[in-house]
Amino acid sequence: LEVIQLKTMARQMGIESITLKQNQLVFQVAAASRIDVNRLVGLVSRKKSKLRVTPDQKIHAVLPKPNPTPQGLLEAARKALKSVSKT
Repeated sequence: LEVIQLKTMARQMGIESITLKQNQLVFQVAAASRIDVNRLVGLVSRKKSKLRVTPDQKIHAVLPKPNPTPQGLLEAARKALKSVSKT
């Protein structure tokens, strides 16, 4: 149920996919998304930011702990999405 809720939240924001790569969650952003760009720029610009954006419209969020539990992954993804959401 939590995975479905996360997928729904991501789709509503214009996130096409969420993948795990090394110690990072990678969010593929659609061309039309509901990401708060100003908020994202502010978060990425911070010293010690755990977010970075690549030119191919991907947001990389470093996981707070290496090898998290499945519940930890869901919580990290939810927290990252909420941090850049317009709502």
